[in-house]
Amino acid sequence: MTYRFFVMAFIVLLSAGCQKTIQHAQENALIDAITSGQWKMTSFTKNGKPVTTDFAPYLFDFQKNNTVDAYNNNTIEKTGFWQGDITTQTITSTFTNAGYPLELLNGVWKITKSTWTSVDAKQTVNNELMVLRLDKQ
Repeated sequence: MTYRFFVMAFIVLLSAGCQKTIQHAQENALIDAITSGQWKMTSFTKNGKPVTTDFAPYLFDFQKNNTVDAYNNNTIEKTGFWQGDITTQTITSTFTNAGYPLELLNGVWKITKSTWTSVDAKQTVNNELMVLRLDKQ
């Protein structure tokens, strides 16, 4: 009986460890996808109204240290912070004291679709729905 208990306990611990290893590998793959290359805003709507052109001069460069540089015409205009959560499928971004349009990016974004080269996300702030799409350049 004791032998069976130890075998079962070992299997449970091993499977829990494997789950954590798998989740860690998924998180690493996600971080690698986000932090390799620059991203361009290809669609942004606020309450259904397109404001994509306001992001036209911007490229975004996400770093593994959870910072993100917003390049405006090839010059860093602002450095912000980002944090991804694979469990809730969200990404939080913060550009402190940012002006328009970067201030629109602040908050928790729900990822609705993603590939290795694109991300679709949405969030509601003050009853205003914002929807964005970023594509890797």
